[in-house]
Amino acid sequence: MNRITLLVIILLTYTAAGYSQNTYLNERLTLKFGHSNTPKFWNYNNDIVLGNLRLETNYVLCNFIEPGLYVGYSNFKNTEFPLTSTLIRPYKSDALFYGLNTNFHILPFIFRSGKIRFDIYAGAKLGMITMIAPANSLYKGTQFDYGLLGGANYLITKKWGIYVEYGVSKKVNFSDTEPCLRYGIVVKF
Repeated sequence: MNRITLLVIILLTYTAAGYSQNTYLNERLTLKFGHSNTPKFWNYNNDIVLGNLRLETNYVLCNFIEPGLYVGYSNFKNTEFPLTSTLIRPYKSDALFYGLNTNFHILPFIFRSGKIRFDIYAGAKLGMITMIAPANSLYKGTQFDYGLLGGANYLITKKWGIYVEYGVSKKVNFSDTEPCLRYGIVVKF
C-alpha cells in the first residue's frame, strides 16, 4: 500500500470518527415509524396476516429514560363467532393501537460522552387495542396491549437512522404473550 492510500484511509477514518462524535444520540425528541409483526390475528383458516404500522414519539427526560406515546393501525380478516354453519364468511376489520411506552437506555452507563451513533435499550409498553368490527365478530371490542422488548438503533446521519426491537407482546383474545419483532426508521430532533 502506498503512502497516499494510507493517508486517505487515515483521513477518512478520522473524519468519520469526528462526524460520529458530533452526532448526539440523546436529542430531546425521537420519532419512530415502523412495522410490527404483532399482534397476530388468527384467521378462520389459521393463517396469520400482516402485523401493524406504528408511529411512536419519545421525549428524553435524562440520558437513560425516554417516555413516550404510540399509535398504530392494522387491518385483518375477521369472521362471525360462534360459527353457526359450515359456510364461513370472512370480512376485513380494522384495529387501532395506542398507549404509553418508555425506553431505558443502557449505553449512557458505559460511555460517558453521549456522542455515539449506536444505541441499545430496553423498553416497555402499556396501552389498548380497539378492534372495529360488528358485535358478532371473533375479534371485537377493546383490550389491553402490553409488552417488554430490547432494541437497538443506528443513526445513519445526524438526525435519522434505523431501528430494530425484539421482545414479547400480549396475544389478542388470550392472556399469554407472543414473540414480537419491530423495525423501521428513527428520526431525532
